[in-house]
Amino acid sequence: MPIDSRPKAAAYAGIGTFAACGVAIIQTSLVLRDGLRFSFASTAYFLAVLAVIILAVAGGLLVLLSIALGGPLSASLGMALAALAVGIWVRYFILGVATVPSPASLLFLVGATRWLPALLVGAALAWCGLGTLRQGVAWVVNLLLLWVVPAALAGLSNAAGSRILAGDFREMASAGVGAFLSSLGSTAGSLGPVVVAVVVAVAVLYVLSAVATGKRPAPQLHV
Repeated sequence: MPIDSRPKAAAYAGIGTFAACGVAIIQTSLVLRDGLRFSFASTAYFLAVLAVIILAVAGGLLVLLSIALGGPLSASLGMALAALAVGIWVRYFILGVATVPSPASLLFLVGATRWLPALLVGAALAWCGLGTLRQGVAWVVNLLLLWVVPAALAGLSNAAGSRILAGDFREMASAGVGAFLSSLGSTAGSLGPVVVAVVVAVAVLYVLSAVATGKRPAPQLHV
């Protein structure tokens, strides 16, 4: 795609995404509101869910723009955030839509989705490259996102349960922080994908370097 057409294409994609998400937000909000009883707790729950949806859409638009308009540094960060979302989408697709032959196969597929973001982040890091300070910063930030974001989502998921309906906001916050710290401190649960991403990135860079070296003509000796 020509460089001059990138902003226009990104603007069209952003407008279309925003319009589709706006309609979905309105429909979801109306259905959720009609299903709740009128009380302070239910109103707080409704506003919290609506705020999370709006923040998610805004984050998605930022990811779209960073990938469409940014250079390797910002685009790799957008790809990392998108990779984390892809893992969640695939997991819920398997749970809700996909047909699997047995419960054991279902558990295996769902468990395998936690490694999908690591593979995608590793590919993004390899595309970004490594050799300059900016690229090194991109690697560090991407790996931090891969480590921290799943733990943060685990904390939010643990907090956003029935406790908010009961009005016990202090217990909700305590449970969320506890789940976040527990997930963050789990070496196998949180650092495993980080290690996989680094291995994938280094392996891809090595293969690309070997291919590039093999294409170079051999030096000629003149006597």
